[in-house]
Amino acid sequence: IAMGRNLLFDISSSILKTLDSDSMENKDLNKKLLNAASQSKSIQEAIGYIEKILMEVCSHYEKVQNEIEKTSYYQEVNAHIDENYENPDLNISLVAEHFKLTPSYLSKLYKNESQESILNYINRVRVQHAKDMLANTNLTNHEISLKVGILSDTSFNRVFKNIEGITPGKYRKNCQ
Repeated sequence: IAMGRNLLFDISSSILKTLDSDSMENKDLNKKLLNAASQSKSIQEAIGYIEKILMEVCSHYEKVQNEIEKTSYYQEVNAHIDENYENPDLNISLVAEHFKLTPSYLSKLYKNESQESILNYINRVRVQHAKDMLANTNLTNHEISLKVGILSDTSFNRVFKNIEGITPGKYRKNCQ
């Protein structure tokens, strides 16, 4: 029984780590888990308590999931990217971290709304700003690539050509 209780405490701890530590639900759940692990007269009774508690946790996450899916991230993600496109570290993971979601889940939500990937939008914003600088400044391609958050000239040329169909140099010539 002592070993079973230790195992139940470990399970309880793992469950609590997945929940928001400040919520009232978590405090109630913490009490329930401690009671299940410490006051159960048998392993079967403790397992029954844990099963009920896991059902509560699953129900909680289902509610959270439904709320997330109701939220439109498309405009918020675009605004965040528009404000931070100059950051060379800007990527799907960084954007997802900002919204407290996993990268794969945010990508799925975004693509469902926009029909394009977050990375594609980041690149389109960077290229749009690069086009403006190519047409209106005397900055070198390297300087422009750094200003739009692309550290490598090769990557800048590749991204620009993928979106515009021509290299940055040819674009600049066409603007003159």
